[in-house]
Amino acid sequence: MELTLRRDDSEETLRLYSDYFSVCLARGVESENLYGIYEKVRKNSALLYSENVTLLSRSADSDDESELIKIFDRYLLTLKKIISVYSYNAVFFSSNSRARLEMNGSIDNFEKLTEVKPETLFFIANHPDELEPTHEKNGIQIGSFFYLPRKTLVFKNKLNFDVYENRVVVSFLEDVILKTKGAADNLGQFFEGLPLLSLSDEFYINTSSIVLEEYKGLYNEISQKLLEALKEIKKIHFQYSRFLPVTRLKGGFTPKPTPVFLNIPQYRQIYAVMRE
Repeated sequence: MELTLRRDDSEETLRLYSDYFSVCLARGVESENLYGIYEKVRKNSALLYSENVTLLSRSADSDDESELIKIFDRYLLTLKKIISVYSYNAVFFSSNSRARLEMNGSIDNFEKLTEVKPETLFFIANHPDELEPTHEKNGIQIGSFFYLPRKTLVFKNKLNFDVYENRVVVSFLEDVILKTKGAADNLGQFFEGLPLLSLSDEFYINTSSIVLEEYKGLYNEISQKLLEALKEIKKIHFQYSRFLPVTRLKGGFTPKPTPVFLNIPQYRQIYAVMRE
């Protein structure tokens, strides 16, 4: 409510504004016109909306309720693109991810020895209890007898997937999960902060509730879309975590344009959606 005060002997005016308050109208012809009035206000006055709630402020001059949803479109579309790109490239990352070739030593049966390294000889020399007699003349000769170890130090090539690009690929998903969950939680808190107004009863209609119920429905639709995307991304994260056992990077990182991200198509697609 606005109150304008003006003195008869002065051109100066003083305008006072009340806090927002609800008006309840008796059911009837006039109350049915509330919905038309609400549409008029929504299209022409930003005063109805809190400046602290950007979504409502930006939708104030819209002729279409869907404009509120469209504010989230870029983020939601990006989430869908993340889901699409990761899902499409899952087969590649399950079998062709970049990795370092490392030589790992382990105690294993002598039959699996393919290359004798100094470490192998050192192990045999320090574990004579593993030696057993053999009729083969290419064993270890001690006096007139030959011996071969039952077990020895065997080196095998092993792929280590814990490279920078793979760390980013998995850690990025964790970052998206965290931020998307935060967005959904914030919307939930906004719901809780709205007044609990009865839409109407047998005799009256609450004018404020018309506005609140309208936007509660829109916020609920946005939250539902966020939660659906979150569920899909969690599935993909579980899948990629199995493909790529890597060290996690902390959230908020910016991926570096490494040669792997720029030159390998599958990595390049994920890099592009990360940047977006």
